[in-house]
Amino acid sequence: MLRLERGESLRDVVRGSQVDPKALRRWWHEWRRYGKAAFSGYGKPRSASDSSRTVIVRFTQHEYQGIQAASLASRSHSLPDFVRAKVLSPAPSVGEIAGRLEALVLSLRRAASDFI
Repeated sequence: MLRLERGESLRDVVRGSQVDPKALRRWWHEWRRYGKAAFSGYGKPRSASDSSRTVIVRFTQHEYQGIQAASLASRSHSLPDFVRAKVLSPAPSVGEIAGRLEALVLSLRRAASDFI
């Protein structure tokens, strides 16, 4: 999971670990959802860490389409994973998150204007 967190491709991790890609994808999603509790063992409850928060960010339709295009171009596993990687790596403060979100929106606006 740490290799995926560092940005290695799923394909490279599968080759290096010889783990079934479907299992690795499932583990990755569980890791993203539950953190360390994802692998706590059979019969033990899993829940998101107490420090996790849900953040809702609203984009215009044009911004959202730009994010989708950038996510596809980067071959991210999902749109939320793409945004998390752009906004949350490495672990930032709340102020840094706000700045990174703004920078992401500005770069997507610039990229979208190149297509128009």
